[in-house]
Amino acid sequence: MNRSDDARNSHRHVQAWGKSAIRVILTNPRYTGRQVWNKQRKAEILIDFDDVALGHETKMRWNPTQAGSTPPPRHTKRSSTTRPSNRSRP
Repeated sequence: MNRSDDARNSHRHVQAWGKSAIRVILTNPRYTGRQVWNKQRKAEILIDFDDVALGHETKMRWNPTQAGSTPPPRHTKRSSTTRPSNRSRP
């Protein structure tokens, strides 16, 4: 699909990125480094302890809050004096 083909892309705005689209991207936990995995686990529980032949029932259990979480990102602030120079040195 070609972006310049206005007949097929009449639903698109002229502006490439909307403010709401950028906000969603910047607050998405996957992109900000705060993605959490394994919030819950499956637990197999016997339906009847006296009659094992009845089988198991699967229940979802919450994991402790620290399980599978990524640490917060460590971004350091760059000052204008630490900016690398574009000039090459001899």
